[in-house]
Amino acid sequence: MRRILLTGMSGVGKSTILKKLASEGILCVDLDDGWIQEIRGERLINLEAVHRFIRVHDTEPIVFAGCAMNQGELRADCTVLLTASPETMRKRIAERENPFGKEEETWRKIMADKTEFEPILEAKSDMVINTEQPADDTAMQIRKLLEDAAAVAGKAYDGK
Repeated sequence: MRRILLTGMSGVGKSTILKKLASEGILCVDLDDGWIQEIRGERLINLEAVHRFIRVHDTEPIVFAGCAMNQGELRADCTVLLTASPETMRKRIAERENPFGKEEETWRKIMADKTEFEPILEAKSDMVINTEQPADDTAMQIRKLLEDAAAVAGKAYDGK
């Protein structure tokens, strides 16, 4: 089954898209909710726990969202970079409940990371979606990826 990783900087809409997809019954995992550990100053996905989760949900498509140094080891079938302008990111961060990025120091860190790491994430991603569009449109693009993967898997299974 299809495993999609939504990645990108804070404020690009990862959590918003996950909530929309989860409300439609799609299995979604926000890696920021207990799946990331800090080791020697690096944010790292607890890959052992994630791979156990994947084994338990082996027959279901899963959409993960997060950004960590070791995300390439997640075994996602498709990595989608979500991106947005700094203005949009700042507005979203100001409006959300999560306090990360609201202080000037953390905001500057997000912008430094966007400059340094977003080009690397883009180079390693299978697809880039600019989330300046309505969240429903972004969610529709992710659903289409899942549907296309299911159709391909069904044809291969049927021998067609």
